[in-house]
Amino acid sequence: MALPQILHADTVYSNFGPGLTNSSNAVSVAGNDFGGEYYALAFTPSVTVTFTDALTDLVLFAGNNTVDALLLSTNNGIPGASLATLIQTSPITNGIEEFTCTVTCPVLQAGTEYWLQLKELDPGSSIGWYLSSSDMSNGTDEALRYTYYDPNSPIYWPTGPRPVFEIDGTSIVASEPGSLIQLLAGVVVLFCVFYRLTKTASLRVRSGPCHHRRNSSCCQVPVANLLRTFRF
Repeated sequence: MALPQILHADTVYSNFGPGLTNSSNAVSVAGNDFGGEYYALAFTPSVTVTFTDALTDLVLFAGNNTVDALLLSTNNGIPGASLATLIQTSPITNGIEEFTCTVTCPVLQAGTEYWLQLKELDPGSSIGWYLSSSDMSNGTDEALRYTYYDPNSPIYWPTGPRPVFEIDGTSIVASEPGSLIQLLAGVVVLFCVFYRLTKTASLRVRSGPCHHRRNSSCCQVPVANLLRTFRF
């Protein structure tokens, strides 16, 4: 018998400080008119989850208050194919920005690397992405900077703080066998109580003590038999 599965909300990755704080410094996710730089950050879930949302801390520097966000697979240590196009839940001003899926969210496997990418598609816009106060890139495979002029040649982030972000998802955890046994036993007991009450009510209109004696132990055998039928 398969164990039931229970959903739990999890933070898969976060480099925010306490209370979603940051260092107050920011890099620019820029359109062509402002240098054309955009960024991708790596993360690896420790549990398998269905992606639900990504949080960032952004500030509008110039132009439109929108930015393009993608959830990407990994390809030999650099961003690979797109897994999901993400949408903003509110216009960018100066603060926490949430990104969610446009369609069904992908499953993120534990121990597998993924990337969150922010890119400004409007040439005349620039968005600031705040940096973490503690999460330091190792300079090789955790934070990449791209430019529109050479989008196939990522520039590795120097050893320093990465932009802040959080990845959230919903994990699926099998329930404990002992808990399932207790649940089943409780259901059986309630059924027996209901059965005996209904039988007692019906016996009041019948005569003879033999009927009551035969039915007084109605639940003793079925409970044991029911529990034996489950295999864990």
